[in-house]
Amino acid sequence: KKMQLQNKTGFSEQEVLSYFDEVYKNYESSLEPATRYVEAFSAILKITAEDLMLNPSQEKKEVSSVETKEKEVPFTAFKRPLAEATLEKNGASTINDSFARSKQLSLNDVMMKEEESSILTKHRKSKIYDLKSAVPINLRYIFINELFKGGADDYNLALAQIERCEDYESAKNILDQVYGRKYDWEKEKTEVKEFFELVERRFY
Repeated sequence: KKMQLQNKTGFSEQEVLSYFDEVYKNYESSLEPATRYVEAFSAILKITAEDLMLNPSQEKKEVSSVETKEKEVPFTAFKRPLAEATLEKNGASTINDSFARSKQLSLNDVMMKEEESSILTKHRKSKIYDLKSAVPINLRYIFINELFKGGADDYNLALAQIERCEDYESAKNILDQVYGRKYDWEKEKTEVKEFFELVERRFY
């Protein structure tokens, strides 16, 4: 906005830096440290916080050399960001090129994949002590509608019978002989497999 208000077609590097410094000082206290974001991004593209910054001596040298050559430099003629130079150093010319070379997980996936995977694995393998309360509400509706043709009473009766069984084989026989035949369950159907998996976890 500050640059637009000047109504100019070009700015010296010093002008741009002074605008940036002014804005940065106004918001500095509310900014989060960049370290955690750089580290997370580095899992996708190897980069450090130092790669994104100029050291003071390099910055002064580049600013003074620009000022001695010409007072105003078109905005489009500024030096390429250091991030681009880092990309070339790592064998890619742009961020898009870097991603195109191999299928990469999103930043969120990189940060969450390991934790999510362990949670899902633990959840799928953990023992269920009360089948009725362990079935999530969304799955309950799916089971009732897909396996029991909307018959909530039969669904609840089946769970009660399962709870009275001594082992998984007994529960499986009841489901197969009574409800599987009545509602013509297809054993390869996803909902049927999911239901039997939950029942099996009841008898770990």
